[in-house]
Amino acid sequence: MDNGSHKRSNGWALEAPDVAAVKLDDDVDEPEGKLEVRQVQDHPELKDLVHAPEKLPEPQHGSIHVWLKDVYRGARGFELGTLNSSLLAVTMKRQSTKWKSLALGYIADIVTLTHYFVTDLLRVVCPVERVQLGVMSLLSDHLLEKYDSAIDHVKFLLKIELDGTPATLNHYFNENLEKCHPMSNTDHAIQDLHDILHSNYKVALKRFVDALRMQAADHFLITGSRTPLTLFSPAFVAGMTPGQLEEVAGEDLTIKRKRAQLEKEQKDLEDGKKILS
Repeated sequence: MDNGSHKRSNGWALEAPDVAAVKLDDDVDEPEGKLEVRQVQDHPELKDLVHAPEKLPEPQHGSIHVWLKDVYRGARGFELGTLNSSLLAVTMKRQSTKWKSLALGYIADIVTLTHYFVTDLLRVVCPVERVQLGVMSLLSDHLLEKYDSAIDHVKFLLKIELDGTPATLNHYFNENLEKCHPMSNTDHAIQDLHDILHSNYKVALKRFVDALRMQAADHFLITGSRTPLTLFSPAFVAGMTPGQLEEVAGEDLTIKRKRAQLEKEQKDLEDGKKILS
């Protein structure tokens, strides 16, 4: 996700965690504008593999406290002035509903750029079109496996963040928890829920974006030891069967037939010369 995307990845616009007044307006603004999850045009060979282009709404800019109050009051085990431990997981999951589309859109762009690079590189390394297409045919299944691995890892990261229990050892989160107001009434409890959600969301988002970039994109597709760029190697060529080598780099069938015809004509001429001599 680029800088603009991850800043708009939340469902509601969160306020600073030290907001003193709790705003409880009934009016909620409708989202304005659209957020594109894809920035790179699909490669024809990858359309069935990668996440399709999609537009997401901008974060809602009404009072998030109205929503939090509804969630708080609807939580099981509700008691005045107390926070249910499950509320953070519920609100966090709602706030991060866009993560899946944004993350899959991001990795789809990286996969697509990687594939464009591989195909362009093959055109340079193999200027003969038949050889280029032959090599690509042999690499295709292996490339798709690499792309699948990167996409699957993104889904794995999403599952951890969206389905798991919110947890962190990051000091930022703990420091902000200490700033929470005493839960003397419902409004303070809702404000505390907002502040905890704000702190956890900020920590989780940075953690997720870094993992997405370093693991799914860099390790699986670009800088790792087994990326798609490492497939076409001397070891790969050495492992090709004689049939594969012939299919990829052998002479064109038309040329073979022409050569056979010329060799036959040469033999006929030599045989005729022997008879005449």
